[in-house]
Amino acid sequence: MVKGLLKKYVKKIPPPLYFITLFIKLFLMGVITPITIANAEESAFNLPLFKTFQDKVYVSISPKEVKLGERITLTIKGESLQTSFEKIDWSQWKTHLMIEEVDIGFNRIKVRLYPFSQGTFQFSEQQAGRIKLPPFSLTVQPNPHVSIAWQRPPSSLYAQQNAPWKAHIWVQNPANKITLEAPKNTPKHITQIIRFSPLAIESAQAQAHPNKLGGKTETLIANYAMPTESIPSSESSESSESTQSITLPSPVVVIKNPSNQKWYFFDRPITTTIKPLPHFLPITVLVGQLHATPSPIRMLQEQGQLNYWTWQFIGQGISPSHLKQLANQLSQQIPYDAKIEWLTVSQEISHQWTEQGIQSTLTLRLPYRINQLGWVDFPMINLPFFNPESGKLDTFTWPAQSRLVLPFWLIVTLGVVLTFLTLTTLFWSIKRLKYPWLKQQLIKEIKQADNAETLWLILNHWSQKHPSPPMQTVGQWQKWCQQTYEKTKTPKPPHANRWTMAKVMPTDLREK
Repeated sequence: MVKGLLKKYVKKIPPPLYFITLFIKLFLMGVITPITIANAEESAFNLPLFKTFQDKVYVSISPKEVKLGERITLTIKGESLQTSFEKIDWSQWKTHLMIEEVDIGFNRIKVRLYPFSQGTFQFSEQQAGRIKLPPFSLTVQPNPHVSIAWQRPPSSLYAQQNAPWKAHIWVQNPANKITLEAPKNTPKHITQIIRFSPLAIESAQAQAHPNKLGGKTETLIANYAMPTESIPSSESSESSESTQSITLPSPVVVIKNPSNQKWYFFDRPITTTIKPLPHFLPITVLVGQLHATPSPIRMLQEQGQLNYWTWQFIGQGISPSHLKQLANQLSQQIPYDAKIEWLTVSQEISHQWTEQGIQSTLTLRLPYRINQLGWVDFPMINLPFFNPESGKLDTFTWPAQSRLVLPFWLIVTLGVVLTFLTLTTLFWSIKRLKYPWLKQQLIKEIKQADNAETLWLILNHWSQKHPSPPMQTVGQWQKWCQQTYEKTKTPKPPHANRWTMAKVMPTDLREK
């Protein structure tokens, strides 16, 4: 301002006085200007205009009417708002909205929120430092294109226990893409315990959305593995000396339609009590339901032959990383024995998702070779696991067993002898069973015969299957009767006919 006045004044000064004016101008620039700048720097923050600009904070909330799955944005503009933002009480907001993301910039803070459910919600005014949140009303309309039924984990879990959080989803448009994501802005120890995998469960979908026809249905599962170590105090509350409580955020269902529009759906967080395992259990104990199936061991073992003892473990509610510990537990229970040479264990691990949550499968192959003859003992195996359903420690036990070790040639010889005895016994058994069956058939056919010729055919057919001499033709039978009774001129005894029939019939049928 001083320079402007001097410049204006110099234009009106006569030329003789120009040099005097120039000297005064230089003097003022060298003395007055530094003092003015110094005073301005000291009192800049005390100027009323600057102070008014710094204290100005703008707050906007939009939109105030959304559909379920759409975003609400809280925008706060102003300088140095970090301290005031930390003083905001979000308890009322978290009752109806999920804070999905917080973006803090130099002079702007954006909070992205999503509603949990439909309805009209009232939010009261709040003063947090320099930030003043105005009262407002939020209306959430139902989304006609999406329907989600949540199935939460139980409110009480054991340490290391796995629990599923399910979302049964129906979308009207089958072209919509459905995914499951981890929630943002969650503590690290919470993010590490969440695992996701899609799973289609037709029965659960039908029960969750009975009135929805057409479209597409899917079931997505997030697996929550409870931590083993202590939970940070900022994220847990001590309910007693032995239990802790932890707040679990829900997984995020993201639905993307063909126009690249995304909807985000959340369930309300839950507070779960984590109960510790019994103090006498090791930290490596499995928590879940364990089913073990060992392969049978042959009674006769060949000396020097490489064999495999296969174990299959199915862990319901047990993660693959924990189920792998069974390999070490099984190896530690096999003691050293000079008769049996145990080799390196091979393993295969896999997992799948069921209605009960994660299910892991571990297959162990234990190669071994027996080098000495005689009886050898396979050790007893005890595999403990903690069953969260019963709250008790269960143990799978495989009893100790003994097996006979023989050389190869002796095993082959015993096999041949055993095969011969088996076939011989089978042959005689069939032969003994065949004769009574034929006998019953003959008796049945004799009772059904209505003339002599039919009776003769029946007896002839029987004689062909019986070791007694057969009667080939009717003429031979007649000739034999004539030679016996007519040519001898001997009268027939009273029992001749019965005796003739008895001679032809088998011995065991004569009395009948």
